[in-house]
Amino acid sequence: MKKIRLSIVRFAPLLLILAFAATQYILIFRHKSPYLSDSYFYKHIFYQMKGDSYDVARAIVVSQVDLTGADDININFFTNDRAYKNSLSFFTKRPFYPFLASFVSIFTSNEFLAFATPVFFAYMASVVLSFYFFRRGLNYFFAVFSLALFISFHPFLDWSTYFLTDTIGFAFWFLILFYIYRYIRNGTKKLLLFFLGILSISLFNREQSLLILPLLLTFWSALKIVGYSKKVSERTLRLILVAGVITGLYLLLMQLTRQRTYLDALVYTQNSYGLFQKEYTFSQTLAYITDSVIRSHFAFVGDLTRYHWWFVFFVLGIIGALRTLFFDTKKRLIDLLLFSSGIASYISIFLYPVLSYRFFYPVVVMMIYFSSKLIQDFFLDLNKHGLK
Repeated sequence: MKKIRLSIVRFAPLLLILAFAATQYILIFRHKSPYLSDSYFYKHIFYQMKGDSYDVARAIVVSQVDLTGADDININFFTNDRAYKNSLSFFTKRPFYPFLASFVSIFTSNEFLAFATPVFFAYMASVVLSFYFFRRGLNYFFAVFSLALFISFHPFLDWSTYFLTDTIGFAFWFLILFYIYRYIRNGTKKLLLFFLGILSISLFNREQSLLILPLLLTFWSALKIVGYSKKVSERTLRLILVAGVITGLYLLLMQLTRQRTYLDALVYTQNSYGLFQKEYTFSQTLAYITDSVIRSHFAFVGDLTRYHWWFVFFVLGIIGALRTLFFDTKKRLIDLLLFSSGIASYISIFLYPVLSYRFFYPVVVMMIYFSSKLIQDFFLDLNKHGLK
């Protein structure tokens, strides 16, 4: 009984945070719709999975869309059949979320629940996995503090309560990271197979998981720079090989099934998501990316200056990361892994230059982790020198 009571006390803060996260997730639906234009294209795929034809699925979707006060882009999506087909074609390579929704619909006729359930569980799984990684590198108090800080990041809650693939993708990202971490530490082949399987499935939720390969390459480079053991480097190279093969096979499959490419997505975005049908030269597209990246960074700095506490933690996170990477005598695997995760996520702004915080949750986790680590180490140093 004593052990049970100790376990309850030990996990009470985490359970309290999970309860709070679930409550705020449910309550937010009182004053917002979970549907964006992307959500309706996932619904279209859902209806076709349930047996409806393209025309029937489109008719159902269009009947649900309220275009009152809609902008030209959304009006074009749902009133122009050619534009609708064009936009839908960018979502057909992401069948995993509609598949989950169709599976849940076996147990309920409520479409809201069918689409909300996968995202809700991904949201909660993301919270648990974030705590797991915080706890690997921080003491219990700062792990709980970091987790509380993360769920207070409003874009995480806000975007998680839309019927989109981003939160599911983040849960996959950290689940993949979990098996990377475990495999590097243990080297069990079973963990490598889990990594392979989860990475493969995640690509059919959202192609952002392709960035796992740059993550591993960044991690391996960091290991070589700091002089980690040969065994750890060799295990990381095996992960890189597996990720490279899966990435290659996925890209080949997309080519064989004639799915829309990365360049198609760039041109689609340049054309205001299909509102226009202009053609662009390579130099024009490059100029578009450069300009969008610069404007995104200025917008991000503007957001930081408006939210002062997040500005403080962002600065502390940068200082903490630099201190850990360049001044700590012993670099831990978790430090290098979370740093590599954040860098790989950040790379996406240079590939798809749209500033939306739903694409950058790993960066947020990285900044929170290193800012908390800096504060923790500061107080540990005070205690060490008797300055309590």
